[in-house]
Amino acid sequence: MHNHVCTCTRCQRASGGALAHNVWFREENVRIVSGEYSVWYPQGETTPDVMKAFCPICGGGGFSKSGTYFPGTVIIAGGTFADPSFPAPDHVHWWDNRPHWIDLAEPIKRLAGN
Repeated sequence: MHNHVCTCTRCQRASGGALAHNVWFREENVRIVSGEYSVWYPQGETTPDVMKAFCPICGGGGFSKSGTYFPGTVIIAGGTFADPSFPAPDHVHWWDNRPHWIDLAEPIKRLAGN
């Protein structure tokens, strides 16, 4: 439903990188097929019901929910699909917040803010 890269400072901190590749799905189209996950609610969020889930063993993978910001959706990091043929993001959120050295392919749309 939504495939983008985000360079906001929150996504930079959450991903541990200069940007995050986020793929949004409708919640009814996502299911957990095996394993358990731990949940963390980030403190100080502008939307207090943001939820992040991750593997309790390795801390990796995971998904998140944006709460009231975009209800009924699940966000999965694009890199977790580990599929070189996975579709490229079609736009960048918070382009103006990117580190100065990041430049992306010309055809991708760049949005200055949210």
